[in-house]
Amino acid sequence: MLVQNSAFSKKAVAKYYNITEILYSSIYSKEHVHFGMWAKNTKNFDEALENTTKFVVKCLDIQEGDIVLDAGCGIGGSSRYIVSNFGVKTIGINISDLQLKKAKEFSQNIKNRSLLEFYNQDFTQTTFPNEFFCKIFAIESACYAPRGFVKEAYRLLKPGGRLVIDDAVQVKAHLNEKEEKLLLGTLKGWVLPQSETKQEAFKYLRQVGFKNIKFSDKKNAIYKTSWMMHRRAKHLFPITFLLSKLKLIPQMWHDFVRANYNQKLLLDQDVVTYGVFVANKL
Repeated sequence: MLVQNSAFSKKAVAKYYNITEILYSSIYSKEHVHFGMWAKNTKNFDEALENTTKFVVKCLDIQEGDIVLDAGCGIGGSSRYIVSNFGVKTIGINISDLQLKKAKEFSQNIKNRSLLEFYNQDFTQTTFPNEFFCKIFAIESACYAPRGFVKEAYRLLKPGGRLVIDDAVQVKAHLNEKEEKLLLGTLKGWVLPQSETKQEAFKYLRQVGFKNIKFSDKKNAIYKTSWMMHRRAKHLFPITFLLSKLKLIPQMWHDFVRANYNQKLLLDQDVVTYGVFVANKL
């Protein structure tokens, strides 16, 4: 069973990220707005956040001369990491003007700055020519239009290119009423269109033409991040509920807090997992 958010639209997504940017910046960091992966030697949350980027970059297998697309780049942290450490041309695209503004501001003085570009573009319908990129990745962004994104990524990739998608996916096929309600609240809070199952993701990646598709489950690696988000949301929930009712804060802020509370419950109940897809265009 797939759960759908009937109120979804691309315009709503752009509005959501503009309105909630202050929340993301307070919860995450100046560099990254995604789940952090923890290992035994991870010292703090900032390192965990960078670990996610490092894992995705390892999966990309970046080579000299590659051109890389960061699809749904957020504030550009992963793009900056690639440009600074690998010295390859990297383009980040996003539909949030506020996030793009921050991405450009934060990138002004980095190493190899001339290799980094940011644009306001929809990753399901870009203006780039066919087979322009060697590597494409999406960290917690493909979920907003997974099928449209995968189709466009295939068009944009050169033969021999690679796609990496880091995201949460639904793994439990049949949901009870409580689980469905929990998942719908999460979709609404993060302005997501619908849940996608891991099996469906494999199916449409194959249908588009991708080969050698693999999935690495990283639920255990991100669980500490999930727990941290849940704990913060638990404390904030009654406050944002009251303030939203009094119309002192946007309703989106409270919905965001609800989603951050729900996500751990969905992981605990094995409704969803978190992981990384790797697929190749031969």
